[in-house]
Amino acid sequence: MSHEGQAFTLPPTQGPSAVHEHMASTPSRETATRIEQDYPLWLVMWGAYSEEYWAYPRFDAPRGTILHSRDPNSLASEMRAMQMSRQVAIPPVSNNPDPRSAPVPARSNGRGPGSRKVSNMQ
Repeated sequence: MSHEGQAFTLPPTQGPSAVHEHMASTPSRETATRIEQDYPLWLVMWGAYSEEYWAYPRFDAPRGTILHSRDPNSLASEMRAMQMSRQVAIPPVSNNPDPRSAPVPARSNGRGPGSRKVSNMQ
């Protein structure tokens, strides 16, 4: 059976507006917004495809510095550490960026599970 030349359409409940509304109100996006409110010197986003939080510094940091983690608490810890290493003032932080989880203790290298720091990407 050939479908050549036929347009594909989604049912009304599955259309772009329904998908957009769902994506705009996910708990992960709300958590990213809360982290950004706690750390105003960062742009924080939820990556729907990567299922990770992404943070971009709005202060003097090495070119291409990007932090990302699946765990919002680990990301917040890395953001705080980066600000401290760059001697940028750190505003008071709320209790927990993700109210559904307890803070994750840092490993001996100072980074939490599932987190990675990518810096100086050109």
